[in-house]
Amino acid sequence: MRRIWNILVSLYAWVFISLIVLLMLPVLLIVRILDRDPVKYRTGYVFRRMGSWLTKVNPMWKVKLYGAKKIKNRRNPYVVVSNHQSMADIPCISFVPWEMKWVAKKVLFNFPVAGWLMRLAGDIPVNRSDKTSRGSVYGKARKVLDHNCSVMFFAEGTRSKNDLVLPFRDGAFKLAIDAQVPILPIAVDGSHDCLPKHSWIMTKTAHVRIEVLDPVSTENMTMADAPQLRDKVRNIIMDRLAEWRGVSRLEVDSQIPSLAWPEPSLWAKGFAEAMTAISELNQRISEAMTYNGHTDETSQHLEQLKDRLKLAMKELPQQAERNMEELHERITEAKKALADWQHRAEEKMAEMPRQLKIAIEELSAALREFELSQAPA
Repeated sequence: MRRIWNILVSLYAWVFISLIVLLMLPVLLIVRILDRDPVKYRTGYVFRRMGSWLTKVNPMWKVKLYGAKKIKNRRNPYVVVSNHQSMADIPCISFVPWEMKWVAKKVLFNFPVAGWLMRLAGDIPVNRSDKTSRGSVYGKARKVLDHNCSVMFFAEGTRSKNDLVLPFRDGAFKLAIDAQVPILPIAVDGSHDCLPKHSWIMTKTAHVRIEVLDPVSTENMTMADAPQLRDKVRNIIMDRLAEWRGVSRLEVDSQIPSLAWPEPSLWAKGFAEAMTAISELNQRISEAMTYNGHTDETSQHLEQLKDRLKLAMKELPQQAERNMEELHERITEAKKALADWQHRAEEKMAEMPRQLKIAIEELSAALREFELSQAPA
């Protein structure tokens, strides 16, 4: 019965998704003809709004958007940067109530209908294996920013296969520094479950959370600051994902080796096996006590040993539970402390070049003043 329900719901979702995509084409053609904006802002805006409908007609996708109200001026340009979990990120992020041109793989623009729609909306194709293509992207993106429209990047460059955040590429951050516009981070979580693997049948409800985080200024930054800016923004996004999942940042970072932390349930299994062994030993003692060849003294010793085993069996589960709870708490505290230390260390390392630059500038100014004071009148 459950499978039949999943098939019916999936059929319903895919039919309506297909109808909406087909409806987009004539609508965008009409809007594009009437759109006089240099970067086709209205065309792209209609494309995103209709794109968000794809999630609304799918009963298996539950999308919640946070933080969008903090952006007061929708024509204020940003370089928007998001993590990437699934192709479903595209319609989900389309919930944000402003237009931004997406930088996407060139192969997507070759798809029938979907690729045509992206071209009509003014999105920017990039072939990452072609240096010439990458260079042209900056020119197109800079033009978009100069006309007061934001540009959107998936900074990882590809989808994450395991919900961990992959390393960010430098391109978006170099563009933001060059154009002197802020970075606007967006955190996405839960979209990994939106699309089934190797099947069209959706078997579970995907709960997707999207949050527009606080802008990060690029004022007075140079290209030498791009790596620090990149890492800072990546940490901001990972911190939000970690908070949603109730874990430390280490557990959402693909660059940290995966560790198998011991859980109480695994240890409890070992203690259960120990108790079984003790029970078998107790049974053998009872059998030995019934053996007629034992003296009264031997029987007394066996009786005492049996009593001690009974006491141990009674106390062992309680002691094991206390030990495992304490161990689990210490592991959790250690992971949080390590994540906090890493965060503080990265922020300090990112700030050091800036502070050094300021100190050098102040020293240079002081030397110039000294030289001027020593010059003959």
